[in-house]
Amino acid sequence: MTVEQAMNLLYEQFADAELYHPGELDTRVGNIYFFGFAYDDGDRYCYIWVNSMTSEIEFSEEIENYTGEGVSANTADMSDEELIDYLLVAVPEAYEWVVVMRGGLTALVTGDTTMLSTGICRDVRLGTDDENSFASEIMYSISPFGSVYEYDLLTDIWTAVYVRPAE
Repeated sequence: MTVEQAMNLLYEQFADAELYHPGELDTRVGNIYFFGFAYDDGDRYCYIWVNSMTSEIEFSEEIENYTGEGVSANTADMSDEELIDYLLVAVPEAYEWVVVMRGGLTALVTGDTTMLSTGICRDVRLGTDDENSFASEIMYSISPFGSVYEYDLLTDIWTAVYVRPAE
């Protein structure tokens, strides 16, 4: 079963729901792969896993573990410096902008967050910094489970530039 087939199966059974496949919710147990989806029908928000071998569906009500609200997961508890280091390791282009280039960009955690389908993500901006101001040039947002998204100002779209592999 593919991700698309799993999503179609869920839409057949839950036609009124919106489904998101963030990728980082996917898990592997032994040789069985489970596709993870965020499920939202307006009255209920939870997570669903579809067994790729048997097409069995499992719901989870424990959304705080995935959204970064309540019990935090992975990157949600990182300090600002740890979050910047994580970004520079996960996204080679960001590393080049900040570390490799002479007079390159500065990384800054502003404390802002962005709500994406993967939950509440922490923003990291790359830009030029002088004594009086910071001019943001590139914006990244990092999900609680470690996937990194880059914002395109022209299209107003967040694009995954690093998806943390399922564990």
